[in-house]
Amino acid sequence: MKTFFWNKSTTPSQLQAALRLLGQNYPIIEQSYLNNCIRFKLIPSGYRFLKINHCGDFIEVEYSDLSCALRAIGALLSSDINELKHIEEKPYFTTIGVMLDCSRNAVMKADYFKGWFRDFYHLRPIILLLFVPY
Repeated sequence: MKTFFWNKSTTPSQLQAALRLLGQNYPIIEQSYLNNCIRFKLIPSGYRFLKINHCGDFIEVEYSDLSCALRAIGALLSSDINELKHIEEKPYFTTIGVMLDCSRNAVMKADYFKGWFRDFYHLRPIILLLFVPY
């Protein structure tokens, strides 16, 4: 997995806390210089969108809201960066959420879940579902 860099001078403040939090578990690192950084640009719009452009020395991410920015980060982490040229999406979903499978051997200990939930909260989720069979 490729390591991605970002700089707070080119990253809107609403996204910085989420990037720091994601950087604890994923290769997204804050750096003080601008070379090879992801450049984030918030563009308020009447519709939701995200655009990712690989511009040689840097990656430009344009987005309409926080959930689209986080979706773009997920796309970058799951993409082959050598094949990435341009991604453009207009997400239809307005809700951020996850479902955790807590069945059988996938059960988290309570302390681990509390820490995970606390971190997840900072990413501004709307829905957290637990799959618990009975």
